[in-house]
Amino acid sequence: MNDTVLSPQISIRPLRPDDLEAVVAIDQAIEGRPRRSYVRRRLEAALREPARHVQFAATEGDRLIGHLLARRLGGEFGRRQSGLRIELVGVRGDAQHHGVGQRLLDALVEHGRRHAVAELRT
Repeated sequence: MNDTVLSPQISIRPLRPDDLEAVVAIDQAIEGRPRRSYVRRRLEAALREPARHVQFAATEGDRLIGHLLARRLGGEFGRRQSGLRIELVGVRGDAQHHGVGQRLLDALVEHGRRHAVAELRT
């Protein structure tokens, strides 16, 4: 039985450089340690090569409550089809079980459809 409640107040938008602290805080709460340099490198890579990266923020009002970072692959690892590989995903503890992760994943799948991506990988 799925008890997830999809909150209508949740919005999905692209991640921005000023989201770094919120993403690091969510990731640290999940991982138990800060991974600031890893998160910063992923955000910077997306700024340098926006066509190869897909990064979303889930917000409720002006508060970032979740994130999803993925990278577009094309021909890597011997595959011919393009794909999106999820690199990092997280939802604040107090926002879990309200459909945030589902909204982030739906946004990624829709992005893939619009850009002719054949596979989603984790």
